[in-house]
Amino acid sequence: MLSFHPDRLITATPRSCIVFPANSTLSDRLAGMPESTLRRHLATLVKAGIVSRHDSANRKRFARGRAGEARIAFGFDLSPLARMAGQITARAQAAQEYRAAAQSLRAELAALRQQAIQLHGETTDTNHAFKILRRKPDLMAVKACINQMKVVLDTEEMSTTNSQNERHIQTESKIFSERTSTPKKSEPNNTPSFETVVSKCSEYLSFFPEPAQGWQDLSRTAYALVPMMGIEQPVYAQAIHVMGARRAITVVLCMLETLGNIGNPGGYLRRLTQKDAGGAFGYR
Repeated sequence: MLSFHPDRLITATPRSCIVFPANSTLSDRLAGMPESTLRRHLATLVKAGIVSRHDSANRKRFARGRAGEARIAFGFDLSPLARMAGQITARAQAAQEYRAAAQSLRAELAALRQQAIQLHGETTDTNHAFKILRRKPDLMAVKACINQMKVVLDTEEMSTTNSQNERHIQTESKIFSERTSTPKKSEPNNTPSFETVVSKCSEYLSFFPEPAQGWQDLSRTAYALVPMMGIEQPVYAQAIHVMGARRAITVVLCMLETLGNIGNPGGYLRRLTQKDAGGAFGYR
């Protein structure tokens, strides 16, 4: 409706900014929005007080009067926008702050959940945290879950043993495994296909519900997951340098699948990088 107002300035004087486009005209300007949907949105704007109606006797929208003369118009009055400008701005700022707070709290909860899984495996608390993360942001619920996860981490003792640090990554598909012998130099350095990786490694969807569409998406996902998993970025960068980007990404996603069995993810990735450099690490 703003696009039908001839001036850029909207004044707060009642009935000073009336526009009178027909529903069909509004629909055309909205790329063919169905009139039933259009009427519903218009009713919402009126109910919220953002615009007001100034109807003619037959509820038609039109204006009467010659150019340069005072005219009478019937349609939607946009002057409430000027009167509510401060309130609208404040609400928009509050919404932005809420979204930023929600993102920060969800990231904190995701990190605590992974830490709890790393120390104690899947539990009722970590499953509850997973459900909270999959829902729409609810700050009270997220805060309560964060407090619960902190209690769990503070009260339970670490039971990770050195043997857990030595377990090798192995999802059900057994994408990666340690070789029993050093391969011949002529053996090709195969890399799992994108389709294989996303079909066997799905835990990343707990944090990024939108499925990856290609290696570029997986690269961004792995880069974001690394610090959440307790892996320092230089360690991951070294893995990329030695293994190649796609193999390093695949290793990170495989580690996420069995993170509860890995006591020191950063040290484990460093060890796998060393094995790969020596030709003693591959996939099947």
